[in-house]
Amino acid sequence: MSYRGDKIERCKNALELNNGNIKINPEKIQYISNMPFEKIDIITEKSCDIIYSFDVLEHVLNVRECFRQMKRFLKPQGYCIHEVDLAGHGEFDDPYHPLDFLRFSPFVWRLMNSNRGAPNRVRFGEYMTIMKEMNFKTVKLIKNKIHDEEVEKVKPFLFHEFNKLNVEELSVTGFFIVAQTL
Repeated sequence: MSYRGDKIERCKNALELNNGNIKINPEKIQYISNMPFEKIDIITEKSCDIIYSFDVLEHVLNVRECFRQMKRFLKPQGYCIHEVDLAGHGEFDDPYHPLDFLRFSPFVWRLMNSNRGAPNRVRFGEYMTIMKEMNFKTVKLIKNKIHDEEVEKVKPFLFHEFNKLNVEELSVTGFFIVAQTL
């Protein structure tokens, strides 16, 4: 993807590179943390060229509403770029398996994690379905996967809503996506 003209100027206005240091123009780039994205009211509609997140979406409680908000904030042809970790976050480590956290019912999972930002357990296919429903076009997608044998080993012990998913779906333990609004 190459940029010309007004896009280059917008980048120059947003970032200044100085001897390896990056200075951000807060009028052009907003860093938002510890605020449920699905409830953000400080961003103007159709004002963002790019929305970026790194290991955030797996903690969002209402993924559909989060993407609806992203769609509302992004300019036409805007991009969202996300790195999403779909594996457990170290809840169990004796022995560790990336799908161990899918063994529990939603009720038990909420009880176990009511006071921390635990993963929401939304699986890859649901993210893709939501993005398609919201008219995001995938520009680039890289999936992190575990071997099918690793999935088969733990699948019988998973809570029934996860156990009924196919091995291909369960093998995706994370993904990087660049998507564009249509």
